[in-house]
Amino acid sequence: MFAACLVAATVFILPTARAESDATASWNGNACVSFEYQGHKGILVKPEHATEGKPWLWSAAALEPNSMTRTLLDKGLHLAWIDLDSLYGNTDALAIADAFHAWVSGEQGLAEKPALLGNEAGALLMFNWAANNPSRAACIFSMEPWLLPPSGEEIESTALQNVYAAHGLEGKADPATFPAAPLNQAGRLGGAEIPVMLVCAGSGTVAANRSATDQFHKEYRLAGKGFFERIELPAETVAPEEGITLHALYFILENVGHLQATPTGQALPDMPEWTVADFAGSTDVHVLDKALIIECGNEMTGVRWSGQAPEGDYEITLEAMRLSGNDFFCGLTAPWRDTAFSLVVVGWGGTCIGISSLDWADAYNNETAKFRGLLSHRWYPIKLRVTGGRIQAWVDNEQLVDVDVSNREVDIRWEMAPTKPLGIATWRTTGAIRNFKIIPLAGE
Repeated sequence: MFAACLVAATVFILPTARAESDATASWNGNACVSFEYQGHKGILVKPEHATEGKPWLWSAAALEPNSMTRTLLDKGLHLAWIDLDSLYGNTDALAIADAFHAWVSGEQGLAEKPALLGNEAGALLMFNWAANNPSRAACIFSMEPWLLPPSGEEIESTALQNVYAAHGLEGKADPATFPAAPLNQAGRLGGAEIPVMLVCAGSGTVAANRSATDQFHKEYRLAGKGFFERIELPAETVAPEEGITLHALYFILENVGHLQATPTGQALPDMPEWTVADFAGSTDVHVLDKALIIECGNEMTGVRWSGQAPEGDYEITLEAMRLSGNDFFCGLTAPWRDTAFSLVVVGWGGTCIGISSLDWADAYNNETAKFRGLLSHRWYPIKLRVTGGRIQAWVDNEQLVDVDVSNREVDIRWEMAPTKPLGIATWRTTGAIRNFKIIPLAGE
C-alpha cells in the first residue's frame, strides 16, 4: 500500500472548498492542495502540465512517490486521496467520498470519472463507491483486495473487530453476508461494465483467496460484458514490480482516455519507425514509457518496421514481456534473402519457441522447437542472429536455435504476412517490447 506522505499546505474545507490563502505546497516536486473534511485529511496533487480532460487517480491509501505516481503525474494526471481508513467503506465513508468527488470534479474542474485505486482494505471503499456511482468510475485497480473480510486467523483480532464495528456489526459476522464486501458488488460492477483489474499474490495475511476471486469473476461476467482481468502470482513468487507497474499504468491510462488508438498503417506517434500492421481482428498498439504495448486481438495484433530492413548478416536484440494471455507475446518476423521467417516466443499454448517456417513446417513441427515456461510480467532478453547460412536465437540468454538453412525452404506462416519483412506480432495475447536494436554484421 502507499504510505502516508502529507505535507503542510493550504487548507480547504469540503464541500465548499474556500481557500484560507493562495499559497500551495509541494509534494514530491509537484504543486498540491491539502484539505480537511469532518476531521478527514487529504491531498490533491497537480501535474506540471495537465492532460486534456484532466483525468485523475483516486487512491484509497495515502499517496507515496513511486514509479506509478511519478509516471501518472508525468502523463498529466492529478492524484488524490482522502483518509477514510478507519471507516472501512461504511455509509459514513461513502457519504464523505461523495462530497470529496463532487469537490474534485466540480470545484477543482477535474474529470467526472476517476480511476480508482483500492488495495487490500481500500477495496471496501472503492468497490462500494463505484457500485453506488457506476457512471462516475473509469476503472478499478486493486492489489490483494479484501473481496471478503479476512477471518480471525488472517488478521489481528482487534483490527478485525474494528472492521465489523465500523459497519455496526457485533463480533465476527458471516463474511459472505458482510454488506460492504466487494464480492457482493461484483454483479453491480459487471452490469455497469466498469473495468476491473485484480492482482492477487497468493500469499500474505490479506491476500484474496482463490474461491473469492473465482466467485467475483463469475458474478461480474454473468452481469455484463465489462473488462475484467485477474493477475495471479504463485505464493512463492515475489511480485515482479516493474512488470506489474507497467500493466497497471497501461490499464489506468487506457481507461481514463489518455492512450489513443493509432489507425492501421500509420506510424506510432512516439515511435515513428513502427507502423500498425494490418491484421484482421487486431486491436490497438500504444507506446508507454519507451515500451510498445501490443494489445490482445481476436487473433493477431502487431507492428511493422518502416525503416530500412537489414540486409546481409545482422543481429536483432530486444526485450519482450507478456502482460496477459497464454500464447506468444513476441512473434519476430525478420528478413531472409528475398523472403522472411519468424522467431515465435512462446506459441502453441504458451510453451513453444522456434522458427517458422522451414521446408513448410512451422516452429512446432520442425527441429527448432524448444519448450519453455516463461512467466508473465517479466522482461526477457531476446537475440536473433542471421549470419551466412545460419539462423541462431537466444531467449533469456539461453541459445535455443542454431540451424543451417542455406539449403532449406525458408518462409513465414501466412498469418504473419502483414509484418514482412520486419515486424513483431502477438497471438491473442498482450505483449510489451522495448530496447529494439538492429546490428549489421557485415564483417562476418
